[in-house]
Amino acid sequence: MICRKINDPNFRFLVGFNKTGCNTVEEIKEACTSSSLVTTSNKLCSFYPNPADGRLVLQNVPFEAKCNIIDLNGHVLKETGPFYSDKVEIDLNQLVPGMYIIQIVDKQNLHIMFDKLVKI
Repeated sequence: MICRKINDPNFRFLVGFNKTGCNTVEEIKEACTSSSLVTTSNKLCSFYPNPADGRLVLQNVPFEAKCNIIDLNGHVLKETGPFYSDKVEIDLNQLVPGMYIIQIVDKQNLHIMFDKLVKI
């Protein structure tokens, strides 16, 4: 929702008290347009299917990375990891259908991937 509205000059909102990386209008705009980032091993961390139903598969996951599923209000709804395999399956059955953000962070809590996820 915020990604659609943020460029509308008639839309008014207050930014603050969000997670790191979403505390300014510029950071939120960047989050709305960001796609997958390259891992330190130069392999693209990716996921499928999208839209997803009951499960999500992550590929090229860095060692000891973690995954967060975040709602559009910035609330972390699901945290998984650390992962010890470069291919991981995540259960999404407890999430209601809608749009989410998937965030993969490495063991130093640095962003590896930040992308949109649709749960059907």
